[in-house]
Formats: sequence, C-alpha cells, structure tokens
Amino acid sequence: MFKRLGEYILVLLISLWFYVAFLSYVVVYGSFVALKEKYLRKRKSSEAAHRYFVEEVAKFGRRSFSWFFARVKRFGEENIPEGGKGYVVVANHQSTMDIPLILGYVYGGTAFVAKRELRRVPGIGFYIRKLGGYFIARGNPTQTAAVLRGLAKAMKNGKVFAIFPEGTRSRDGTIGEFKKGSLAVPFRYNVKILPVSIYGTCKVMRKGSLFVRPATVALKIHPPLDPENYPSEDELRESIRKIVVTGWHQLKEVLEGEESDRRRTRAGQSS
Repeated sequence: MFKRLGEYILVLLISLWFYVAFLSYVVVYGSFVALKEKYLRKRKSSEAAHRYFVEEVAKFGRRSFSWFFARVKRFGEENIPEGGKGYVVVANHQSTMDIPLILGYVYGGTAFVAKRELRRVPGIGFYIRKLGGYFIARGNPTQTAAVLRGLAKAMKNGKVFAIFPEGTRSRDGTIGEFKKGSLAVPFRYNVKILPVSIYGTCKVMRKGSLFVRPATVALKIHPPLDPENYPSEDELRESIRKIVVTGWHQLKEVLEGEESDRRRTRAGQSS
C-alpha cells in the first residue's frame, strides 16, 4: 500500500514539474522565439526565419521528454531525407507525446493533421498552427474535404506532414488497423512516405490521462517509400502498416530485453 502511495506521489510531483517547465518554456522562451523569428523574417529572409524556427521546435520536442526524465532511443536516423521537404511521416499513434517525439527526433518542421481538441493543449496547439498544420473535427465532412484540399496543396509544394493512419491513440500501445483512405493524398500526388514505428509513449502519457511517467521511449525510422511503386492506396497502406508493426515489435524486444538485463543486475547486486 505504502509503495503504491509513494509511486503515486512521485508521478504527481514529476507531472507538476513537467507542466511548470513545459508552460514556462512555451510562454517565456516561446515568446522570445516568436519575436526572433519575426525579426529574422524582416531583416534577413523567410528561409533564415524558418530554419531558426524549425531548430527551436526540434529542441522543444526533445526537451519535452527530458522534463519528466524520460529516455528516448532513436534508430534509423540515416533514413531521414535531407532538406526537410517533400515527404510524409506515417507513424502509429500511442499518445499526445507522439507529436513532440516526431518534432524532436524526426524533423522539427513537421506539420500535423490533428483532432480539433488539440487546439486547446498549451504548446502543442501553438506549434501545430505555426507549422502549418490542420485541426479537423470528426463527423464534419465539409471541413474534412476542405482540410484534404489544403493538405494536397501543401504536400505538392513540398511541405512535410505527419499522418497517424489509425485515426486515434492506442490505449495499450498495440497498433490498430490503418483507416481506408488515410494515405489517399500522398498516394494520389506521389509524395514520398517515411514510415516510423513508435514504442513506449503510451507508458509516459496514457490516453485519457494528464499524468506523465518516466519511461524509455523508442522510435525506428524506416527507409522512405515511393507510392508510385504500389498499384493502389490499399496496397500502399497495408505495406506501410506491416513495416510499422514489424518495427514496433523490434523496438519492444529491444526495450524489454534491456529491462530484463537491468532486473538481473539489480538482483545480482542485492544477493
């Protein structure tokens, strides 16, 4: 009983520290970043301003995990296309923390198509808007059609987007089916796809919870795929899902193996 109470108090304290650090960074340092970005855009160039903002967003993504003492392992960094243009990140979805994970460890200029409720999440909503992302209301076909038109135009112009084809977060971390048509836009316009497997973010922030917990998170970045090599969106979608699921199992095996090694080490030290 006392052990469980102690764990609860620890999670509460870590969560409070995380939100204080998170909000302070967004409000105070974020204001400085916005002002400097505006200055660079006016005094130098739009490219210089964008490059600076992307770098700062990537730092924000990485710090989001250090604020609650989480560890992040990244595999396949060499597969990230250079230049930050012309591809779509396709990943499984476990937690709200998937967004800063992709920003910090894949590309800081990634835009997202997110559910409308995320507009109200401090920091997350701001960065999604600033990076050119879209908020979508479920059950609103008119707005969905408008978002898809904007998404198609942005992709054709080389904007990097992230898509979570499951359409919702997984409660237990397992990967659900990819929704039919979720990759229709990159398939139609032949936008290169960067598959990413995510493991562990559901442990640091569970669906429906605001508490954060220290844990190890991992992501595997797979080699990019060209949609033109697939005869249909269905085959492209299923192929990418298989890649993401395989990567998820590989990450699970690595992290669970490391945890088993740590347990054996602790047991050996106590004996």
